[in-house]
Amino acid sequence: EGPPLYINMPPVSGALAWVQGLIRRLVDPMRSLSTVLRLMEDTDEVKDVNRMFESIMQSLHEYEDTMFESWMGTVDGTLDEKLTLPLLTRDPKSQEISVNFDAQLTKLLSECKYFVIQKKNIPEVAQDLYRSAETFRVQTANLALIQNMYNEMLRKMIDVEKPLLKGLMKAIDKLLDKGLKQLVWKSPDVDKESFISETNGLVVEAYKTLNEMKVNMKSIISILNKWTASPLIARNSMSKTYNFASYMEEHAKFLENRQKDITDGGKEIHSYLKASNEVLKVSKGAPAWRAYVEHMNGILVAGIADTVVASLAFLLGQIDPKQITE
Repeated sequence: EGPPLYINMPPVSGALAWVQGLIRRLVDPMRSLSTVLRLMEDTDEVKDVNRMFESIMQSLHEYEDTMFESWMGTVDGTLDEKLTLPLLTRDPKSQEISVNFDAQLTKLLSECKYFVIQKKNIPEVAQDLYRSAETFRVQTANLALIQNMYNEMLRKMIDVEKPLLKGLMKAIDKLLDKGLKQLVWKSPDVDKESFISETNGLVVEAYKTLNEMKVNMKSIISILNKWTASPLIARNSMSKTYNFASYMEEHAKFLENRQKDITDGGKEIHSYLKASNEVLKVSKGAPAWRAYVEHMNGILVAGIADTVVASLAFLLGQIDPKQITE
């Protein structure tokens, strides 16, 4: 089953830490008993203790050396294979990207960290890797941010939005090709960092643009939902009996307020559409923008229709015999 490992320690350095712990548990008591053992060194009991101690220590050191040498034998092969992997991969079906820092490299970095603590003489290539640990950490973290924003855009973008962001997304994909096909983990840091910086700038721009469009669309839908929630017909008091003139007077005031609300809401909707147009920096006559406006008009018409239906439902309720009885 292997030796018990400390929490979060990798397998090899964890096994060596366990062995070193056993060695300390043997050496410390023997050191404390050294004076007594010297006085009794000619006795059979002490000779047996010394033989057993030396045998166990030899077995533990052999185990430690075997484990460490076996690990060192895998370092070159792992680095040759994993450091030549591209920075990113892309799922052919979803088109989403992933940071391609292999788990074996992560484990190797972790092993190096603990071997340094244990004062082990690790190979030069492993020392170079360990010295680059912070660089790799920053690079993978920045690439993960790019990955998360890019993939979120792919998942959230609806068909009518895609043509509006086509230029930005095309530029991003062209840049991403470098991380997917050209740059690998052992590429010069200056090349990797230049790629990350340039790609991050474009992805952030596209992400913010799409996010503002989504926020504006959500705000427009919120306005329409408010219209639907408040019918165009109302009755302030259900217990009050109205004559025609008094109801029409009250209804005229209510309708005036509702018309003002709808007019103001219409102006807000226009301002949200204008804000989306400005953030996109697209001509209002562009086919992609006109298609988007047509889509938003469809949402607006549906919202107005829902408002009319809600108003008719309220009116129907007012003449429902059951409700009148209640």
